[in-house]
Amino acid sequence: MPQVKARKYIELRKGKKGISYRVKVKMRSDNWPSGYYIESETFETREKANQWGKERVIELNDSGVPSTEEVKLKKEKILNSRLVNKTLGALIVHHLEEHEYEDDNGEIKNSLRSSLYYGLMKICSYPIAKKIVATLTKSDLDTFCKVRRKDDKVTGYTAYMDIGYIKSVIYCAKDYGINGSVDFIEDAMKQYRKDFKSRPKTSLLEFKAEARTAKINDKTLKIIKEKLEARQNHHSAHIPFLIIIDVAIATCMRIGEICRITWQDFKEDEKTLIIRQRKHPVKAFDHTIPLIGGSFEIFQQRKIEAMKSQHFSLKQKIFPYNADSVSAGWTRVINELRDDDNVNIERIVFHDLRAHGITKLINEGWHIKKIQVVSGHTNLNVLSKIYARIDAEDIVEEYEQRRKVRVN
Repeated sequence: MPQVKARKYIELRKGKKGISYRVKVKMRSDNWPSGYYIESETFETREKANQWGKERVIELNDSGVPSTEEVKLKKEKILNSRLVNKTLGALIVHHLEEHEYEDDNGEIKNSLRSSLYYGLMKICSYPIAKKIVATLTKSDLDTFCKVRRKDDKVTGYTAYMDIGYIKSVIYCAKDYGINGSVDFIEDAMKQYRKDFKSRPKTSLLEFKAEARTAKINDKTLKIIKEKLEARQNHHSAHIPFLIIIDVAIATCMRIGEICRITWQDFKEDEKTLIIRQRKHPVKAFDHTIPLIGGSFEIFQQRKIEAMKSQHFSLKQKIFPYNADSVSAGWTRVINELRDDDNVNIERIVFHDLRAHGITKLINEGWHIKKIQVVSGHTNLNVLSKIYARIDAEDIVEEYEQRRKVRVN
């Protein structure tokens, strides 16, 4: 039986950078799925291509075809030698830029879901973002989570989501030519789960989100508004927190929705508003809501003010502010109030205003199906069990009011 020998083939290639020569070495082998072992290289000159091809043919004929494992290790070694060391912050910025696109209006948007986008942006503001990705350890994650839980007063589940965001971006590191591996995160998560199982009260992470039960009463809302008013009256401030809060309560909109609606979504004649691509577990949808609870008057007044500008356009945003900045301002005020010994409030996030608006409609006697038109919930169970925050004290208060009416 004749001996199987390697052969070389050289092809001329024309590209944007000019002419190059690709040499391919091929040798028959039953150990490879295709029946052949093939490797190739590209050179600027035919002479270099020919020289490399001759040398590889001799080597293959002498030593035989390498195993798939040997080739895999060789490729990984070459890849790792080409990877650069960059910080986590630089990697996140690169990742965000990779998902940017220009919409029909010429605006730069990002295809990442909003929670991931803003989560990664938030991580960039912490010391962990200055660490080299390849040198990150569980200790860095511990420090990051401790700061998030102590200084920002986030839940263990939020810290768990943060680590998930970090993992998602490091997972793509090698695709961007950056040195990094998620192995240390996977090992860390195993330890975090053990810690949570043995001592859940002191564990850094929690692995299941608890349904929020925080309520905002009139007294608490007044205190928050007074604090936010002082913030928005600062000479360098530009976000109208009080108006945004009133809109959030009246329309039950999320902050991301408020900050992306445009004047073309405001249907003044119908007193309605279209919320584009409203969040949904399966598929986002466009949703028209009625402007009630004073929200129509707010939109109408803002439009009058906006139309005074020479650059007014229906494509302009009604509230042209960064949703993350609004939430951050709210969070800072809440944390300041919680640190005040003279004020007693629980941890209230901006999203609780959505639940507050829904509960307000229920207390006013609106039917749950009509409230659904405002909130956009497709699942009535979620609407009634999670967002309708009514407790025993509310029922007692309503009972006393009804009794007074009967007596009088």
